[in-house]
Amino acid sequence: MDREQARKLIAIVSQEKRHARQLEEGDFKNILAYKRKFLTEEKVDLFIKECLKEGLLSEEEDKLLINFNASGETIPIDFIVNEEVLFSETSSDKSLVDKILDIIVASGKLTKRDALKKSREIMPNVRGADLAVRLIVLMNDLNIDYTDIRKEIEKNIFEIISLQ
Repeated sequence: MDREQARKLIAIVSQEKRHARQLEEGDFKNILAYKRKFLTEEKVDLFIKECLKEGLLSEEEDKLLINFNASGETIPIDFIVNEEVLFSETSSDKSLVDKILDIIVASGKLTKRDALKKSREIMPNVRGADLAVRLIVLMNDLNIDYTDIRKEIEKNIFEIISLQ
């Protein structure tokens, strides 16, 4: 499953439900299948199942809990869903946020859920800071080495600059 597209779809549902952290299966079907027409009803069921397996969502009682900062996701105006890419076995490279979370978990200092929770507490007055920036600040506070991520970010920035 392409985690980047999945994250954006979950964020869309959360935004439609006024930034809810707990959602129901019906919310996904109503918004993704009927209102936005991104997926068919059957594909929404598969999408939820895959998101649970990937850890983007978790189940508590009859509610689906979002395991990342959905309000921090940037969704382009022209966002479209490619079902082949969304449900592909091998997705493109992991997103920057996933890589950062993997490094934090590998350090043994926090779980993904704890890292996401603490990232919301960091810089609460800075609304423009995205999740990746907050997680890197958290890594710095916990003395977790983030040189590989820094190099990747610098490489991406220089690629963007060289295109202009």
